[in-house]
Amino acid sequence: MEAITELNTHDPAWLQLSPVLDEAMSRLRDHDRDALLLRFFENKSMKEVADSLRLDERAAQKRVQRALEKLRGLFARRGITLSVAVIASTVAGNSVSAAPARVIAFASKAGAAHATTPSANIIIQGALRAMVWAKLKFSLAVGATVLMVGAATIAFAQLANKPDVVPPERAAAATPVAPGPGALIIVGLIASDAPEQIEVLAADTKNNLVARGFDAGHVEILSGKVTREQILQKLHTLAGSVREEFWLVLLGQTGRAQDGGLAFQVSGPRLTAADLKPALDAISGRQFVFIGTGNAGGFVPALASDRRTVLSATMADGEPDQPRFLPDWVKQFAATPRAPFADLAARASVDVSEYCKQSNIAQSEHAQLSDPASGRILDAPFGVNFPPPTNQTAVLN
Repeated sequence: MEAITELNTHDPAWLQLSPVLDEAMSRLRDHDRDALLLRFFENKSMKEVADSLRLDERAAQKRVQRALEKLRGLFARRGITLSVAVIASTVAGNSVSAAPARVIAFASKAGAAHATTPSANIIIQGALRAMVWAKLKFSLAVGATVLMVGAATIAFAQLANKPDVVPPERAAAATPVAPGPGALIIVGLIASDAPEQIEVLAADTKNNLVARGFDAGHVEILSGKVTREQILQKLHTLAGSVREEFWLVLLGQTGRAQDGGLAFQVSGPRLTAADLKPALDAISGRQFVFIGTGNAGGFVPALASDRRTVLSATMADGEPDQPRFLPDWVKQFAATPRAPFADLAARASVDVSEYCKQSNIAQSEHAQLSDPASGRILDAPFGVNFPPPTNQTAVLN
């Protein structure tokens, strides 16, 4: 088998995506990976994808779109901010002859185990054909050296022995933040029906903080199988570097700890307000904490401080696991990234109320915010009047 490496200088998007495409594909769930392999690596029509996955065509289209959204979130965590449309066109234009190594390994392993579904068998065959019959293109970030590899065994050995990429959450935890404003966004355990949305919202929140004026290197996302110990260690590290302003954003699900108290769900022991408060108290400067989960209101009084504003997307008990307030807050943040924290919260709460009115449904979620100046816990719209004054003043700055 002939293996060729070449530098593709005509597609800047592919130069960004190709070094991390194999890792991103390997992190997808099986059914999402199946959909992308059929659509882009096998170059199937949407009808053929639907037939292979035993879905109707509309459901197959949604699955492909959902998988692309997940890829967008994974790429964004690596600092690659491209739209879904650009990712789709770039992968479609390059991926048939550049099957990711980890996807090939997954396909081979599945075939060897004789535990594949009909759709998986199609994917395995297509992926292996892409290896045998197509050129293996690896777009290199640096250098223009063209190598000829004469033996197929060498190519397979290089793919099999490829070193694992360090997960971004581990790399972030090992990298200290320079003095100045900082932010930590944590994606905990999430519902299986919408994992890609939370990942994308986390990436969008980081982009919004950068637009607000934060250095991108000072805004970190911890995701995957993140543990309480990793989070507390990261907060300990930040306590020695962040001075003027710190943001903490928790996205995922809220449940109960073993003692029955409120807790943020992560791998292993859950993260409680009692864990968070001393860790946050050790970080200097003013703080803004957003608990973007259901049943989150109990965090507000537990974390309140005279230099900390705490916002919860919902009240303490019985409110949605996936609150609508979260995407509305991200949307308002993107629209006015430099707006006061309370202003963003108020605008998002208005969006939620308007949605419920227009949909003729009862409002089942109610955000709360602690005001560090008065020490009170405020209900929406948190003392912010609409329309806002021309000087953009608000209760909280």
